[in-house]
Amino acid sequence: GVSVPCLDIPQCGKGAVEVKDFTVMAGGADNGPAVPPVLAENTSASVCWSAQGVQVNWTAIDKHVAYNCTGTSQHCCHDEVWMRDALEFYMSAGLNASWNGQYHNVTEADGGPMGGFWAGFINNSGYVPTQPTKLISCTTPGLSWSPSITEGGFTAQLHLPWSLLPGAPTGGEALRGSVWRLNFYRWDHGL
Repeated sequence: GVSVPCLDIPQCGKGAVEVKDFTVMAGGADNGPAVPPVLAENTSASVCWSAQGVQVNWTAIDKHVAYNCTGTSQHCCHDEVWMRDALEFYMSAGLNASWNGQYHNVTEADGGPMGGFWAGFINNSGYVPTQPTKLISCTTPGLSWSPSITEGGFTAQLHLPWSLLPGAPTGGEALRGSVWRLNFYRWDHGL
């Protein structure tokens, strides 16, 4: 069997869990090559949840920050952020979430270092550019991407409301102890 790391994600205000040492994609949009975390410019994320949704705070070390769009996430909505440096986050309810042929049950949010943003419901079955996608409005209440260029790279904060997560439990007690499938991903075109 496959060993999958598990995280116990705390409620916001009571801490956050850090995710680091994940694989960084250093190629173009042709999906390669993957760079082992020890060779790549480090990326980390801290995650917590609230009654409104999930919050992810990213830090990306990057000597050569590259981006497509400059502006707010609404101005740069559905920009092809993965064509330059980008952070991607995937989330779905349950451990065995997959496309059931009727609806998209994986929520993806991708952001660039200067405002580029993309969000949609996808069939996350691997890198398939033609897979069915339903775009999410970048003006959805509670959805936000707030990036900032730093001396050593860039940081960003993602807020993803529960309303954008199919199968999300409602209410604080239902959220406590619920199980989610998460994927953190980084494109680094400056390597």
